[in-house]
Amino acid sequence: MRSLYRWTLLVVFIACLPGCGGGDEPPPPVLLRGHVFSTSGTPIQNAVVSAQDVNDQPITTTDVTDVNGAYELDVSRARNSAVKLRAAAAGYESFPAGIRRSLPIDLSGAVRQGEVLVVSGLETDVTLEPLASSSGLGSISGTVEGVGALVVAEGPVVRSAVSDINGPYVIFNLPAGSYQVKGYAAGSQFVPVSANVVDGVQTTDVNLARSGAATGSVSGNVNLVNAPGGSATSVVLVVASTFNDVTLRGDVPPGLRAPRTGSPNVSGSFSIDGVPDGTYKVLAAFENDGLVRDPDPNIAGTQIVEVTVAGNATSLPNSFKITGALDVTSPGGGDDPTVVIGSPTFIWADDSSEDYYTLEVLDTSGTIVWSDPNVPGVSGSPTVSVLYGGPTLQSGHTYQFRATSWRSSGGQGPGPISSTEDLKGVFVIQ
Repeated sequence: MRSLYRWTLLVVFIACLPGCGGGDEPPPPVLLRGHVFSTSGTPIQNAVVSAQDVNDQPITTTDVTDVNGAYELDVSRARNSAVKLRAAAAGYESFPAGIRRSLPIDLSGAVRQGEVLVVSGLETDVTLEPLASSSGLGSISGTVEGVGALVVAEGPVVRSAVSDINGPYVIFNLPAGSYQVKGYAAGSQFVPVSANVVDGVQTTDVNLARSGAATGSVSGNVNLVNAPGGSATSVVLVVASTFNDVTLRGDVPPGLRAPRTGSPNVSGSFSIDGVPDGTYKVLAAFENDGLVRDPDPNIAGTQIVEVTVAGNATSLPNSFKITGALDVTSPGGGDDPTVVIGSPTFIWADDSSEDYYTLEVLDTSGTIVWSDPNVPGVSGSPTVSVLYGGPTLQSGHTYQFRATSWRSSGGQGPGPISSTEDLKGVFVIQ
């Protein structure tokens, strides 16, 4: 009896070891492990990596990659949900940026490794594209007080970063000169700081202090026309200085979206509160929701609107006209970029009312590398198919194609009808 009693106690003791999930033991940490590589496959050392939740709120500290390009992030705050990565390094384009966006990485399938849960694999590896020239560039670093924020350096060029959960940030690849450094996050106002960048030097301690609550707001309406039944969209504010007129996108500060979190649900009125002082581009239907902003500039409510907020409530004078998108078949028909070997063939859904199409192919910086201004309309086919006819695309680099349908005449006169979605049509050359 004594032996049996002692064995029972031992079993109970083993069953309650830390990490087994019994009693009030905390759940094990969830770690994201991956690598940062250049497009040539070479590991990048000293790249900075952090993670955000699906609503673009910073949720981790920053890790710096080792000689193998490896990093590790504690993403326990997003346990059983998903995160999105950010990465940057001297001499490379940041990720996400331009046409490249960060897709959610599901954490629910984390694998137990000792005392921790780990997510790793191809989806946790990041490839950075090298700059055409990186000589004579410096950087700015510092800390944002209180919250994770978008930090924008405006000077000879405009570049940005997002501070991590504790506030540190670094903006790489800045030519020498004077910069204004500004912080943006929903609900917070920051004091801008001046900084001077010297060739090859990191300008440190450019810290942004919170000066109070952001009290501005932007409101308006969307008008869905020729859209599938039950459609809904979203609206975001882009810091105007980061906006690219070719890619038609820029940096959205954390929280400056309607709805603030969750799936698109705007089908009429919208309001974005807690907007910091600044100048913004207002973008509607800017995600993969089957909708696009109507591209016809001759119709009210189709133009990209710029607003300046200074603690005030701003109401847009015209409704955004939103229409159904031209669905992308390939490459880049889903959220993930498509890997393409050789010259791509671009396929998208036919617009039954078009006379012709225009087609553009952009690189990551927003440069148009090839275009066809007169793709004939089709008849009797559900899709349009065009073989790429431009210069050789670089292996390992990311591109995007965009198609727009046009009418030659009609009651509204010549003009564009619809287009492929802002975030689709992205592909990587292998």
